[in-house]
Amino acid sequence: MRYTVVVLITLSAALLSACAFVGAPDSAPEPAPKKQTSYVVPPAMHAAARGMLAMKPVLIVQPSVDHRRHLVLRDTAEVRKFVNSYTSDTRAFVSETLDDRAKYLPMIFQVFDREGIPRDLANIAFIESRYNPLANGAGTVGMWQFTTATARSLGLEVSLWNDERKNPVKSTEAAAKYFKRLYSQFDDWFLVAAAYNLGPAKIEAAIDKGESLDVFQLGRKGLICRDVINFVAKFIALSMITRNLDVYGFSADRHQYAG
Repeated sequence: MRYTVVVLITLSAALLSACAFVGAPDSAPEPAPKKQTSYVVPPAMHAAARGMLAMKPVLIVQPSVDHRRHLVLRDTAEVRKFVNSYTSDTRAFVSETLDDRAKYLPMIFQVFDREGIPRDLANIAFIESRYNPLANGAGTVGMWQFTTATARSLGLEVSLWNDERKNPVKSTEAAAKYFKRLYSQFDDWFLVAAAYNLGPAKIEAAIDKGESLDVFQLGRKGLICRDVINFVAKFIALSMITRNLDVYGFSADRHQYAG
């Protein structure tokens, strides 16, 4: 009896083996699917922004781009981090600041259009001061947060009796002049944003050492500090959002489209 059971078990195992062999494909087994490397949209993000970020071509395409008014934006991990933040945990902050900018935006666009400055650079004032003409920083003043030396080099009066850095129109005209000066030096608006934040001499040194004109590449090489890379990334993220306010869940009617 025991011998019979052993034989039956052996035969069953052989049959299973044979079935497995017959059912197997002739070719080698398919390789495991590659790990997905696409950007995963955080669930906390506003639904409209989730849809936008899931469509990379839509994210960076320009609205029939007039290069005198708009930049060709970059789509990087650094930028997406701030798009996520601005449309989720800091959404209220962004919305309030967009309210603040509404009274100054027509003037800024008028000055920038006249001087040939891309309108996207209005977002520099968002980062610097939240469009507050009376803002005070660490040795900087006004909507565009000029130091005394930079303001005077741009023709603004800075004295005990009059500080034109607090004048929205005059300081915006000075900002346009400074942007043009930096662009003539770097020929790249993202390097202009970096130089505006860090100073042109340090950006020139980073370019020379890193042998690259890509601001994010210079940052990854450790030649431009993280704060400056974040400044540029914030600028690009805000440009994406202000061009597509409704898509990112803000109100174009309330906050004004960036044009």
